[in-house]
Amino acid sequence: GCSAYEPKPNYQTGVATACTKRAYSDMSAIADPSQGLYVDAGGGDAYLLGGTSLAAPVITALYALTHERAGSNSGNSSVQADLYAAPYASGRLTDVTSGANYPSGLIASDCTFSSLTVQCAATNSWDGPTGLGTPNSPTDLYPLNTSWVPQSCVAPFTCGTSSSSSPIGGAGTAPAPVTVNNPGAVTSYTGVSTTIDIHATAPGASSVTYNVTGVPSGVTLSAAAGTVSGTPKHAGVYPVSVSVQTGTQSVGTTFVWTVKQNGYKPKAKPKIAGTAKRGKTLKVSALTWKTLAGVKAAPKVSYQWYLNGKTIKGATKASYKVPNKASYKKKTLTVKIAVKASTYFATYSAKTPATKKIS
Repeated sequence: GCSAYEPKPNYQTGVATACTKRAYSDMSAIADPSQGLYVDAGGGDAYLLGGTSLAAPVITALYALTHERAGSNSGNSSVQADLYAAPYASGRLTDVTSGANYPSGLIASDCTFSSLTVQCAATNSWDGPTGLGTPNSPTDLYPLNTSWVPQSCVAPFTCGTSSSSSPIGGAGTAPAPVTVNNPGAVTSYTGVSTTIDIHATAPGASSVTYNVTGVPSGVTLSAAAGTVSGTPKHAGVYPVSVSVQTGTQSVGTTFVWTVKQNGYKPKAKPKIAGTAKRGKTLKVSALTWKTLAGVKAAPKVSYQWYLNGKTIKGATKASYKVPNKASYKKKTLTVKIAVKASTYFATYSAKTPATKKIS
């Protein structure tokens, strides 16, 4: 976004930011909790963290360490000026060119204006959501025209030796990472039993607790099996969130479950068989049914016959004998076929093509 107070710094004057004052961001970093870092909690425990609370201090630490190593203590302004001067020299940063995010006060429709696109969507070079890009390694944040100095050669270390053999934060060992199976996009139908695998792999964990939100009505969680299963009752698009907790870690994943409305459909269009003549019996062709989910079915079908589009009272069977009446001559017959809606299935109805004129 654009600052309401800070003036535009000199290093941003040559950058198209759509801001009259200071523009953000300068850089970006991955913040996915499932790919985060372990933080030593003492006693041999470690926690997997993510989000802005991870990305911001990681970038800040990289800045501080690399510029301390270079003997640069002139503050953030010179660091940023140095970065803006040549962000992609020798592969310093990777330019993020896809994705979008809307700054506070803007909505998607605002970003259709070309002057604001850079504030909403990742593009070539600088953009609001990702800044100049993301660093490839700590050396990418080293000041320009300065040689990289290996860690072991910076005081209080001497080249090849260290004054301490203890790891930072103590000797605790981080537990193996917990992972959760993501099933990807799921599609099913109402009335069809469905089971989805969301099991967690948690090496060494004494207990695993699942929490699932957003599943369709009729579906429940089986923590023992690591699944969600059941018979969805209502069609819709369901964003599902799965979180798993152990004694030291919390990870999660999301997926979209699309439930389609089930129903019945004949394999062929219904039609009337027989000769359209007074005194003759006509019959709706036999139909083979299946559900929209592709399963063979035998629904309860109702029939209604029509003469020139008008309902024939009592003509509600698959066959109909044409009365030997003059009033039927030169008229046509049609039949409406229907299957009523039920708990999981939608109504089906169709009309046959009209017969030839009755002779």
